[in-house]
Amino acid sequence: MKRIGYTITAFLLLIFGMKAIASTYTGFKPLKKGDWSKYTIISEDGKRTTLTYIYGGKEKINRKTINIIEFSGKYGNIAGVIQLGSVRYFV
Repeated sequence: MKRIGYTITAFLLLIFGMKAIASTYTGFKPLKKGDWSKYTIISEDGKRTTLTYIYGGKEKINRKTINIIEFSGKYGNIAGVIQLGSVRYFV
């Protein structure tokens, strides 16, 4: 009988412990204008690629909220900047 009690106790601790751990994660934090990340990739031949992502905030265009994202990078002697706008749709 003790073995069943220990098994049930262990099972309940596992379930409630997992719920406590899982409930603390709420996903990615909302981005604020100016948040950025930077990555450096070095290829096998030694070429260095640097990528920077910057969140430019939100703008209203045609009554839709657009998220602005800027990508900039450098590969060898070539550099570039791209700005993208994305609309978020919910189904």
